[in-house]
Formats: sequence, C-alpha cells, structure tokens
Amino acid sequence: MFQRTPTFPLLLLLGTALGCQQDNPALTPDRSPAHAWMINSYLDDSTSQAVITQHTLLPYHFVDDSARLNELGQHDLEVLAQHFQDSPGTLNVRQGDASQELYLARVATVRDALAQAGVPTARMVLTDGLPGGEGVTCERVLEILAQEKQDNAAASGSGTSSSSSSTYTSTPINSSSMQGNQP
Repeated sequence: MFQRTPTFPLLLLLGTALGCQQDNPALTPDRSPAHAWMINSYLDDSTSQAVITQHTLLPYHFVDDSARLNELGQHDLEVLAQHFQDSPGTLNVRQGDASQELYLARVATVRDALAQAGVPTARMVLTDGLPGGEGVTCERVLEILAQEKQDNAAASGSGTSSSSSSTYTSTPINSSSMQGNQP
C-alpha cells in the first residue's frame, strides 16, 4: 500500500510532466536525471516502508548455509536498523530449513549488526515470527476455510462438515541464549 503524503500529487504531476517531455530531444538530457531521481527516490521510500512493515529477515537474506547476510539482507537490515534506532521493537528472523545452530548464528549476526548500527538491542526482541503488516491471522484464515468448506458441503447437499484450528506462537530469542555464538 502506498502511503499518501501531501507532496504525492505534486510528485505525480512533476513525474508526468517530465515523462511527457522526454519525446523532445532538446529537453531529454536536462530532464532525464531529475526524472530518474524522482522515480528512484519514490521507489526507495516505498521499498523501505515495505521492509519496515514486514520487519522480517527470511532465509533468502543470508548466503546459503551461512550466517552471513547477502546483499539484499544487508540492505534490508540497514533499513530496519535505521528504523529501530528510534523505535526498537520486534524483528523476525525466520529459521526456515536452517539447523538450530545455524539459526542461532544468524540471529547473533543480526543482533551484532543492530548493535553496531546503534540500535538499543536490550529493547529489541528477535524472534522466529511471521512477517508483519496488515493481514489476517492464521486462526482467522482457518476459520474462513472451514466456513467455505461447510458452505460448499451444504450447497452440494453432502451435509458433511469439518473444521480445523491451528495456533502459531513465536518464541523470542533473548541475548542470554546466544552468548558465545559467533556467526
């Protein structure tokens, strides 16, 4: 979802005007850098907001079978660190298929990087939680699916129904459980 700001209509109008003028060869060299900067700036802001909303590092943010962050992981963690400097909270580090040892090394890498960036890690919670943002809880999805199954069964006349439920819990990783773990 794009966040509307008071300058959004102005930027949109400016971008449209610059984009329309690119057909004029006399204006292209002067307008192209400004146009590119505006588009890149807007996309960077949107991307950063998405990273902050999700507040999650996934296995693909790390080099395969390693606790070292790849280029995407470094970028996303820099965005998150900048946000968490003023607003510490929860950062999800997903374990995925990584062994417990590798996962703890990844968490230590993230915690060390946050500390080096000036984030007050004592006020941070690192957990193997789900990405944030607006959405529906697992329980609600299961309720909806069960209701759809029930509705479909009633519509087809079979009269059978079933429901299921599941609970997801995340366990915070505290700093005392990571002492001595190096990436």
